[in-house]
Amino acid sequence: MKALTILQPWADCICYFGKRVENRTWAPYPAVVGTRIAIHAGKAFDDRGHTATMKNRDIVGPVGVVSHLHWILLASPKRPRGAVVATAIVHGITRSGDSPWFCGPFGWILRDVVVLKDPIPCRGAQLLWGLPADVEKALDAAEVVNGGAGELHRAFLDRMAAIDAKAPALPGCAPEVRP
Repeated sequence: MKALTILQPWADCICYFGKRVENRTWAPYPAVVGTRIAIHAGKAFDDRGHTATMKNRDIVGPVGVVSHLHWILLASPKRPRGAVVATAIVHGITRSGDSPWFCGPFGWILRDVVVLKDPIPCRGAQLLWGLPADVEKALDAAEVVNGGAGELHRAFLDRMAAIDAKAPALPGCAPEVRP
């Protein structure tokens, strides 16, 4: 299976906020259109894109308008990086469009996004690249999050809560205990 590395927070936007156009400076190879690819969250974070999007919060995802809180969560260093987080079918390509996610010059149209319950760690690469055999095997056996926007939203919040539960408490940030 081919994979495409996408910086955070964009990989999570594909998974949880209805981003169905992936912007690239190059068109997908014709043989890729109509096939399923892995969505790999790169290790880097797109600070410029995040800042620009924070100024334009009218981007609509499957759970409605993306709130400031959601963007803070997406900006968290705890977000999956260096891992396969989903798969999607490359449905086509556009050079223009009215999607708030499109900024070109080439927009890869994604359909049938399948979000993994647990990210699969994997080294990424530039352009389209082939998944290692062990990662592809793990992907075949992976649990997925099915259903509509509500379930995806719950999965996103559950994943953040699970990460928070494993994180050591920071000094001075212990939870308040009430009798």
